[in-house]
Amino acid sequence: MSFLSRTLTSTPKLFRSFASATSRVRMVKSADEYRQTLDAAKDKLAVVYFTASWCPPCRQISPIYDNLSQENPSVEFLKVDVDELDDVAQSAGVQAMPTFVFKNKGDTVDKIVGADPKKLKQLVDQYKS
Repeated sequence: MSFLSRTLTSTPKLFRSFASATSRVRMVKSADEYRQTLDAAKDKLAVVYFTASWCPPCRQISPIYDNLSQENPSVEFLKVDVDELDDVAQSAGVQAMPTFVFKNKGDTVDKIVGADPKKLKQLVDQYKS
């Protein structure tokens, strides 16, 4: 295995450990968990972050997403790895990473495709109230 391959495969594991200790982001592990979490959050804003371990823009925006989760305790923040849950990503219409889907009271109200921190914060602020 090359140095680059080792780096790319080990970095997400390290980052996930760090992120889980400092954020409120829920890493979704199954399609059932995804549905159950969204059902439980149907009375508030839920932001679903579709990501991939090999995606450089995803790695850049992840700390910002983690910080937003800390700053907005009334919002449900989910993270879905598209390689692990491709059926969930397809059902959400994800075609590029990162994609952020905003669900308010169960309905999809907005979507961001790409790593745009200002837009991400703006939409969280807009829809959380």
